Amino acid sequence: MKKLILVPALLFATLFANATTEKIYKTNVEKATVYLQGAQLFHSTDISVPAGMSNVIIEGVSPYLDQQSLQASGKVNFTIIDVFFNVKYPDETAIPTKKPINKFLKQLKAYIDSISDVDFLIMANADKKNQFDIEKNILLSNRLMKGEFKRDSLNILKDAMEYLRQRLGNINTELMKVKREAQKLTNEKARLDEKYNELQELANKVDEEKQVKAQEPVYQAIVSVSADVATQARLSINYYVANAGWTPDYELKASNTSNEIAIVHKANVQQTTGIEWNDVKLTISNGNPAMNNNKPELTSFYINFYQPYRNTVEIKATSKVPKMQAENLEAIMDMPTSTGITFSNDDAKIAGNVYDVTQVLENRTRVDYNIDLKYSIPTDGKNHQVAIAKKDVKASFEFYAAPKLDKDAFLLAKITNWEDLNLLPGYARIYFDGSFVGKTYINVNNNTDTLALNLGRDNSIDVVRKKLKDKNKNLITSNDKILTQSFTITLRNTKLSNIEIDVEDMIPLSNSQDIVIKNIALDGAVYDENTGRASWKLKVKSHETKTVTYVYEVRFPKDKLISGL
Repeated sequence: MKKLILVPALLFATLFANATTEKIYKTNVEKATVYLQGAQLFHSTDISVPAGMSNVIIEGVSPYLDQQSLQASGKVNFTIIDVFFNVKYPDETAIPTKKPINKFLKQLKAYIDSISDVDFLIMANADKKNQFDIEKNILLSNRLMKGEFKRDSLNILKDAMEYLRQRLGNINTELMKVKREAQKLTNEKARLDEKYNELQELANKVDEEKQVKAQEPVYQAIVSVSADVATQARLSINYYVANAGWTPDYELKASNTSNEIAIVHKANVQQTTGIEWNDVKLTISNGNPAMNNNKPELTSFYINFYQPYRNTVEIKATSKVPKMQAENLEAIMDMPTSTGITFSNDDAKIAGNVYDVTQVLENRTRVDYNIDLKYSIPTDGKNHQVAIAKKDVKASFEFYAAPKLDKDAFLLAKITNWEDLNLLPGYARIYFDGSFVGKTYINVNNNTDTLALNLGRDNSIDVVRKKLKDKNKNLITSNDKILTQSFTITLRNTKLSNIEIDVEDMIPLSNSQDIVIKNIALDGAVYDENTGRASWKLKVKSHETKTVTYVYEVRFPKDKLISGL
């Protein structure tokens, strides 16, 4: 009775397994959303779905895909049951044995025939040369030519010598032709041999590549579907891979005739996903799925009385515990105890008003740039440049100089409301009036209202900082020593236009109460007591020279030395 029950159950399971059909579809990447780290890849293909359960096998997926991110979708009346990643390893019996490559056989045979023809010509040439050598030897070894003749044979000798001269001349001429022909044939044979060997190596290489390819595993996305009736459908899959990303790249273009600066935003895209991206529609996103997406959690932290460590062996009964200093308590209260990870919300975004081939989509967490042009990005890990956006923005231009550090003046483009540009930190190439002037770094990680873009050096402004040694003084009092330091900064504008320039220098600061620094003269500078920065905003006319002077004194105990001046 048990056998009668088990047999139908096994039969039903077998029939159900056989009823699930499988069909393989080979696909390429159609679309890719490239993040700062990682990419979302999209495949799609037209499929035939039979009635009942079936498996649709999509080949050509990346071997490095994140299996948890794998998704499938379709647009017709069928139900997606499951989707999963699979690696199909080759069957050893199915691997083809090494055979000649048909497409090379005809070319190899042609070279063999050509080489054979040249070999015959070389042999014929050698025979011709041998014939001339024999004839030459016969003439030269003749008894008459050796002088073995009778006295009455003088006329015969003269005729023989004349014949020898003519014939030897002809033979030598023919031998020279034969030798030249032999050299040409030898060179031609060497060329044919080289081409034949190259073609043979290529045939072997192609054959080995096919052999290796036949042994490589195949990476698949298997989609289990169910349909009430047979139907035609469009099936799409997408998944995330970490082996890709992009970095921002900029071009800054400015001109003397305009108060605008053009910011060209590009992306250096690279990928090592193991599959080629051929004619792929790209979306460049400033999102980063690789980051931890959990919000930070603050935890409680506590303060308590400071308990200094005591060595009971050394402490005597009369010893007193020192009072805790106020700064120690403050230090303890300020000690961070939370280990939660914090995240910055100022994700830099990319400039609006983009190229005609780009659409900007801005959501709550990121900015995406859909590029209508298709790009091919090989899986080589190299940077491949993609144009994203171009924005012309209003800017105020001014010059900056810090002659203590650099003798040149720098041109700056200052932009207000720069947060709307959605820039990311990155390097930029600078073009002024169409000429390349250098590189700079766009730093957007600041909280100022104005973004200053460096546009490079301007050699038409001379800046000289000089210490006035004749006005420096060293005065010694009963307890202290007083040093007086005097400097001048001279600017000369050789440009044809007037300029505004921001000049900065530093007054030293003291971190000891025994060292006192006093500003005597700053010549109208704006001075920051916290940083020691002295700033002059100057207007300098064309071919005008301006000079600012500042003086400060340093007072310290005369029995001590100071450093930093």
